[in-house]
Amino acid sequence: MRILVVSNLYPPMHIGGYEMGCRTLVDALRARGHDVRVLTSPSTRLADQPQPHVVRTLQMTAHTPAAMRARRSVEPGATVLARASHPTNTATMLQHIEEFEPHCVYLFNVFGIGGLALMDALQVLDYPWALHLMDRVPVEVSTDLNPDVLALFGAHDGTLYDGASIISMSRRLLGEVEQLCGYSVAQGAVYVPGWSTASLELPERDYAPAGRVRFVAAGRVHANKGTGLILEAAALMRERAGIDFSLEIYGDGDLPWAVDLAHSLGLDDLVRFGGWRSQAELQQIYRRSDSFLFPTWEREPFGFAPVEAAAEGCVPIITGGAGVTERMVDGVHCVLIDRTVESLADAMQRVCGGGVDLAAMGEAGMMLCREDLHLDTCVSTVEEVLASTAHRRARPERLDWRTYALMALKHNLAQQLQES
Repeated sequence: MRILVVSNLYPPMHIGGYEMGCRTLVDALRARGHDVRVLTSPSTRLADQPQPHVVRTLQMTAHTPAAMRARRSVEPGATVLARASHPTNTATMLQHIEEFEPHCVYLFNVFGIGGLALMDALQVLDYPWALHLMDRVPVEVSTDLNPDVLALFGAHDGTLYDGASIISMSRRLLGEVEQLCGYSVAQGAVYVPGWSTASLELPERDYAPAGRVRFVAAGRVHANKGTGLILEAAALMRERAGIDFSLEIYGDGDLPWAVDLAHSLGLDDLVRFGGWRSQAELQQIYRRSDSFLFPTWEREPFGFAPVEAAAEGCVPIITGGAGVTERMVDGVHCVLIDRTVESLADAMQRVCGGGVDLAAMGEAGMMLCREDLHLDTCVSTVEEVLASTAHRRARPERLDWRTYALMALKHNLAQQLQES
């Protein structure tokens, strides 16, 4: 198949798992012989290898370096351009459809690049398209818009998505989208979870050598991801006598805040901040660690990190309700907690005290991540969805000027409605 992928950001420019997941799927689809072209925005970071299949001509009006430094997701005055319609981006996508003639257009995060108009253009053309939800994109592209603007693009009642194949990381995520948007996705979704890229051979493991339990956390260092909870739980654990453990935290993000918090809690000698690590490095870290801490916010769409850790036998402790808990079972593959310092500390103490069978749980997690939660399984499902989408409707033989004119007219009307 020829597949046109559209994503607001694409590595090496990325914020988190959404962009990294997009690249992993693109690489896997290309490795299976599909002709994939990625349409995205420019990157301020250098790629580690050539990316001839990546076209960086979309204009990004959110998550720009200036906006991120100022902690703004959308620049002032750019609401329509970021969420509803960016005429240059819409025209660029249509031009690539004309030139590349993809069998299917595969959308990822379209927030910041005029996502509503991009999806509406595909609806107007009756073109085969799929939307991969790794976060609540339909919510983000509709926020702060005039109701009349939403109606213009069919985003007020969900009809915008009627022609799409929807892939969602979890039922929790799709349910959140439907609840916040106020409509149901009529066609439902195919669920493709987060995945592991581990080799099929199970690694040899040991647990708690010399009686010391090795806890680890990795990902974006941020309050939403539970970094503060982890540090406060570690401080509470230290107050409890007879508990021998270590804690390592890896990742970038708000490191100065985390380091200051650890210092204020008196954890300088206990906690090690290791900074950013490559996936290969993290696999080795997980393999020598006992338990992975993931007290993320309850609305976590899924969570790649606990899957990657479990694949190496590192038993996850996870907030109950996070998307990944739809696949991992409490007491079998992981330990579920309430998102409180006390609940996390209690779970850590159970691990340290032998109340959790790390060897049995670690083996179950490793098996799960080589079957249901393995990249090969997930890519096969994505292939089936895209093939079905491509064959469900006939692609238009050509685009004419009327499509471009209609989308330009809708953009101008959206601006007027938003300002009224």
